[in-house]
Amino acid sequence: MSGTQFGNGTLVLLLSPPVDTGGLTLEGYTCRQTIAPVDPLTSPSATVMSFDAAGPFVVAGLTNGVNYSYVCSARNAFGSGNYSTPPVFGMPARVPDPPVNLVALPGPGRGELSVTWSPPAWDGGVGLQSFVLSWTQLTTGLTRNMTIPAVAGATSYAQALTGLTWNSTYLPRCNP
Repeated sequence: MSGTQFGNGTLVLLLSPPVDTGGLTLEGYTCRQTIAPVDPLTSPSATVMSFDAAGPFVVAGLTNGVNYSYVCSARNAFGSGNYSTPPVFGMPARVPDPPVNLVALPGPGRGELSVTWSPPAWDGGVGLQSFVLSWTQLTTGLTRNMTIPAVAGATSYAQALTGLTWNSTYLPRCNP
């Protein structure tokens, strides 16, 4: 097992056939899942799941933002082989909600806007990394962007936009 890919409430386990299948056809995989850091190999409360050899190897019904750990073994007609070690970790997530309370007001000088916003209620389950603030001059259609790092625990953000064309209308947008 080489890792996981994440989605909204799902993980896809990246499983590869073993080099040696004991001379028999690979029938599938048996995997054990726990919430990290609990060891899925030794935990009596591990969830055991089975997959056909052809896949896909999708684990659904998971909670976004929770880190899960997995070990898997290949299975043929004689049974299952050894579990993969060390465990592989994965955290399902989804795209964050949009920021809220976006407000743009004239700045203190000509050609300036003062833009404020609040982070979204849902950060996607893995924390926000940054915001992309963009503004479009409506008469020309010209759009400019800037990336603003997210700050853990911040409840609001403010950014001054300078160098704008005085007496023009701008449309600001903000995305995480």
